[in-house]
Amino acid sequence: MNKQIYEWLQDREVRISVFENDFKLFHAYHFGWNYKWFHINWMDSLQSDKNTFLEWFRASRKTTIVKQFVIWCIAYKKYNYIVWMSYEDTDSTNNVTDIAKMLFKKSIVDDYGKLFPVDAKPEDFAKKTQGNFNTTNKIKVQSKSISQSTRWLNTYDQEGEQTERPDLLVMDDIDVLKSVMNPRIIEQNEKKILGEVFGALDPLGNKRIILGNTILEDWTIPRLRELYKNSPNRDIFRQPLIDDKWYNYWEEEFTPEIIEKLKEEGKTAFWQNYLLKPATSWSGMFIREYFDYFLLSHFEEVDWILKKPDLRCAIFVDPAFSTSTNSDDAVVIWGAEHKISKWYYVIDWYSAVAASSKTINAIIVMYNKMIMDWFTVEFISVEQAEINKQQTEFIKLLREELVKFGINVPIHLYSSKMKKEQRIQDNLEPIMSQRGVKFSKNISQPDFISKLERQLLEFPNGDHDDHPDCLSQMIEVFRKKVEKKAEPTRPTQYSSITWLPIQKDYTPDRPKPLGMTRQIGKPRKLY
Repeated sequence: MNKQIYEWLQDREVRISVFENDFKLFHAYHFGWNYKWFHINWMDSLQSDKNTFLEWFRASRKTTIVKQFVIWCIAYKKYNYIVWMSYEDTDSTNNVTDIAKMLFKKSIVDDYGKLFPVDAKPEDFAKKTQGNFNTTNKIKVQSKSISQSTRWLNTYDQEGEQTERPDLLVMDDIDVLKSVMNPRIIEQNEKKILGEVFGALDPLGNKRIILGNTILEDWTIPRLRELYKNSPNRDIFRQPLIDDKWYNYWEEEFTPEIIEKLKEEGKTAFWQNYLLKPATSWSGMFIREYFDYFLLSHFEEVDWILKKPDLRCAIFVDPAFSTSTNSDDAVVIWGAEHKISKWYYVIDWYSAVAASSKTINAIIVMYNKMIMDWFTVEFISVEQAEINKQQTEFIKLLREELVKFGINVPIHLYSSKMKKEQRIQDNLEPIMSQRGVKFSKNISQPDFISKLERQLLEFPNGDHDDHPDCLSQMIEVFRKKVEKKAEPTRPTQYSSITWLPIQKDYTPDRPKPLGMTRQIGKPRKLY
């Protein structure tokens, strides 16, 4: 926007009148940045009556522009009933919450008044989400997931007569790893969208905006793209960040240094997100060449690079409570991060479909083994879900057992807002593609290597992913460099010879008296 136009638009009445028929100027004034040519093309298509299909590289700002387009639609009442749909309800709810927050932007409020209900405040959204709301100018905005019934798309009066149908539908994140795990799910989603969802829109006129990323060769987005390809009432935009001739379409934003950094995310992630090249539907995300193994004896060799003091060690736990043979295993990992190379080592592993008591027993046995091998245990990380009462009870019982056996190690409660499939891809694939995760050949469970390799090679299409999930937890927690103070309980100390408590008191900050051993819990048989 040049200076002359900007000065001309300082008159509120002028800009309100001009912006009604020009989304580009509205966007430039209220949200503007340095646009690329493709942003201008998107805005022209969004403002038109055509359906808009955007399949562009990650961070091209397609979702952000569409949210701001919704603000324009609300301000000028372009549509009466707006629905934002994703595969997961949390995704659509978060996007609608962002739209609600944008309505509080000062320039929007100054020009159009309070479009969000007057009793709401911006700080109301700091700790909660806003999935559905009606604006003060009577525009209905809703967030929905594909799995929900389409009956919510219709509004009825007290007599049961239908009064309103959505006339603007935005579909974003309708394909995620979870939704493309097998052809049956893809088929179900396609039928649901083409039949129930599109059929529930206003038959007198509606606009559809579809945003997509690349995952596999066969999934919902490319099927919808093929459907729209021969339709005159559509605009299809599809472009990778870098084409086959290695031309960068946004070199101002994605410099060579940034591109190199993005490549460190791993080949699969870079190809999918920025080159729009899908992973083959018949193969998993991980390949056998990613696996690297070592022997514990390497740590004892004088001239070997691996030294015990260079490792940060911790125990990582992914509890499981079902005793069904088809359920995921409870997993306990003895993991380590090399302080210099930042490589990760899996030194020991326990997994089984077992009761909580056996999982806790495995943790204690693994802790004792680590201490007797002269490794320092920094913390114990346990995956938790606040809504899962069994996990809450498990953590409580674990704390009690650690105190009972004199194990004074802080517990880190791990939780992630990311979906399991996405966090496994983001945490594991980049570092494993660089062979940065090493697995011990000395792990006590004989079926460990075969089970781990099978789950990783089949991910995300396999029946189980408990092993990759716990590995992902290990890498994410180590990267955050968790450091917590120990609980204020004095542990019982045990002699490595007699296994009896050592009564002599000592201060941890001072040298231990002769005969004092490292902190060890009572041994318990695991297998």
